[in-house]
Amino acid sequence: MVDLYNEGVDIPEVDTVLLLRPTESLTVYLQQLGRGLRLHDEKDCLTVLDFIGAQRREFRFAPRLRALSTEPTRRIDREVEDGFPHLPPGCFIRLERVAQQRVLENIRETLTLRRTRLVADLRELGRHLGRPPSIREATDYLGASLDDLLRRGLWSRLLAEAGLIEPFAEPDESQLGKGLRRLAHIDDPRQIRFLLEHIDRGQDLDGLSETDFRRMTMLHITLWGPSGTALSLADAAQRLDQNPRALADLRSILEHRLASTHTRSLPPPGPWAGPLAVHAEYTRDEILAGLGHWTMASRPDVREGVLHLAAGKVDAFFVTLNKTEESYSPTTMYEDYVISQDLFHWQSQSTTSVQSSTGQRYIRHKQMGYTPLLFVRENKRLPSGLAAPYAFLGPLSYISHEGNRPISVVWRLECAIPARLLRPIARQAV
Repeated sequence: MVDLYNEGVDIPEVDTVLLLRPTESLTVYLQQLGRGLRLHDEKDCLTVLDFIGAQRREFRFAPRLRALSTEPTRRIDREVEDGFPHLPPGCFIRLERVAQQRVLENIRETLTLRRTRLVADLRELGRHLGRPPSIREATDYLGASLDDLLRRGLWSRLLAEAGLIEPFAEPDESQLGKGLRRLAHIDDPRQIRFLLEHIDRGQDLDGLSETDFRRMTMLHITLWGPSGTALSLADAAQRLDQNPRALADLRSILEHRLASTHTRSLPPPGPWAGPLAVHAEYTRDEILAGLGHWTMASRPDVREGVLHLAAGKVDAFFVTLNKTEESYSPTTMYEDYVISQDLFHWQSQSTTSVQSSTGQRYIRHKQMGYTPLLFVRENKRLPSGLAAPYAFLGPLSYISHEGNRPISVVWRLECAIPARLLRPIARQAV
């Protein structure tokens, strides 16, 4: 009976599932569990009896519970402690006290995935496959996230330590390892496909359009970090070529993200947006480069939540919804929140008056030929500690305003917020 009902079988009446076969594959695990998750008029609930987790020391609860969550990037031990607040609609998990304690012990042990164990597991996976695993195969087998791998440096370095590729030495391994980790949020399919094609062409910069030139600038600003401002774009590309393993890792990460992203980004809404696609996510630095405000040779100091680009007639608003007293002063705790899929409440800076040129530019932006752009993130930082990227919600149209110093403005979004973005950011309005 092993594997008989993993997939392709639909018996909605099933109300009990017994897990008797150990598996490290999340896909197989969800298939096994999914046989009993179909709705049926005569079924009130699904009972799952797991006879594997308590018997095998290497069993990991973390990836299985994370796979069921609608917020898989959040710390899964806290999800367990809080009673699983981020499950799909209509679903809930209840653990009795002793079970919860054992699950938490297992999770906290496996969350601290030691490098030696990770390398040993990669070696074992490579032995099974008969070749070096892909990033996707490794994250599935290990029950790890992409960041779990990249926070340890180059992906290739882990493969080399596992004896799956030849040893190597590269001049910029440490710097590019950090840069590739920063890049791993990339989710714009158009951007990813362009970068893959460009890498395959040998990073040739000749004949690039202005939009594609900005795409390359976004890439190298992220890869090289603050020190990259000392390099021209051509120098940065040439220097990356001198690190062939890092370049191979870049290709692997891009391919992994292209296969795993759920983003269906809309095309750039106008020439003023450059390569930035609505509903994709970008770091602040990438946004500045995409808008043409940052080149490899000129790094602007933008600390405020608004950016006025007079040449392109653009006002860019950077909004962090979950503001904490540690990160924001009382004068910058603006009331920014989602009203609906196409309406957003935003407050200007505390010194901006309705009568000022800035206030008039917001209120009369259409008459003045300006386009306001909205970039939103839920929190300032990701659970990993990295700066959180912003979701580009697109251009705005003025609806109404009230108050003065600051001005409270209701904007209409030209592109409705998709459900995958609306769910987390709408929580901040409650």
